[in-house]
Amino acid sequence: MRRLVVKALEKTDEALDWVLYRPAVVKAFLWVPRLWQCDLAKLSIRLDDRWGTGVHADEGLPGPLCAACRRRAAWTEIGGWDPDWGEPDPEDFLYDRVVPLCGWCHVHGQILNETEFQAALREAAADSIAMAMAMARPSITEPPRDSWRL
Repeated sequence: MRRLVVKALEKTDEALDWVLYRPAVVKAFLWVPRLWQCDLAKLSIRLDDRWGTGVHADEGLPGPLCAACRRRAAWTEIGGWDPDWGEPDPEDFLYDRVVPLCGWCHVHGQILNETEFQAALREAAADSIAMAMAMARPSITEPPRDSWRL
């Protein structure tokens, strides 16, 4: 029964994520201070740990709030440094900090200072909620659908 509860919470969270993390939904609810941050997944993982059901064995955990969009739970990180990697590169601006990002926000390019870092986060957030609009736009390289009627 415990395993069933953990699995049900996990599947419900996945269904909610599929709907609520879409760019158009995030953009529509920007006025809401806190929308959804994998709360059922976090509860499912806590119950799995407590009950030892083994449902979430090494799958990864939803992290803190995404540093870019500040709307979704983070699943990846950029930056940081591990001593096993040798000496940090003094040119690497992010070697001394770990930046959590959700699956929709992507930071591009080389970041050399705090100003570029903040601009990259703003751009990643804007891109993550604009994706829906970009996916809906027709490509300029594709011919119009009625081009055969010329």
